Amino acid sequence: PNMLKKWTITDYRVVKTSHFGIIFLADSVNYGPCVLKMIPPFINRYEPERSCYQSLPATFMCELYDYDDACSAILIQQMDDDLDAFDVNDGTVRDFFAGVIASYNDSVLTENEEHSFHDYSAILHSKLNENGFDYRNEEIMALVSRAVKVFDDVFGNEQYRLVHGDMHRYNIMKKDNLITAIDPIGYVAPVELDIARFIGTELTDDVANAKNKKAELVEYFAPLSSKDRIEEILFVDMVFRLHNS
Repeated sequence: PNMLKKWTITDYRVVKTSHFGIIFLADSVNYGPCVLKMIPPFINRYEPERSCYQSLPATFMCELYDYDDACSAILIQQMDDDLDAFDVNDGTVRDFFAGVIASYNDSVLTENEEHSFHDYSAILHSKLNENGFDYRNEEIMALVSRAVKVFDDVFGNEQYRLVHGDMHRYNIMKKDNLITAIDPIGYVAPVELDIARFIGTELTDDVANAKNKKAELVEYFAPLSSKDRIEEILFVDMVFRLHNS
């Protein structure tokens, strides 16, 4: 009730498909159509997500209207449409990612940001000791070991940036000609991580055609980095997500 009054919300409806937090599509006297998101503190996502909206470039992030730390709640702009199904012949997504990566490369990671957000490398390395599960343990832990080695060999000596960290198709929205990102995780990581997360989600959504689709997607995004780097961070992040699950 306090947030409804604070943000002059007159109507709202719950989004039932949310996996992290409670999301309401709302109408506000002050802000118009907006999204109210409440994130339980125990999943350790509220503060990094709120801080991402404040720290990541406004050129590609959905606008943060306000937040309430006491309720672990954020109020953001409501976008109209989901991103269209991926089409390798349409350069819209690549152009969007080109702008994102350019923004990352123009930014400098502050010491405060380095300690406030999720350290992708540290989390990846910690997985070497997180083996208390039964399902295909030996196979998965072998993949984790290989992923750590690939990451260290290819990306280990680089200067990382603060990246969105979960920029798959369902977290990229449209409103007229504007494309923005929502639901950031906030990793300190190589800039190509966002490309890997986009590709990985497309592959898991089309498992039957994953091999061909992977080749198409790597080729599609190659102008923004290189095929080798994209394939290597894609492998690392797929293992990262596999271990999470």
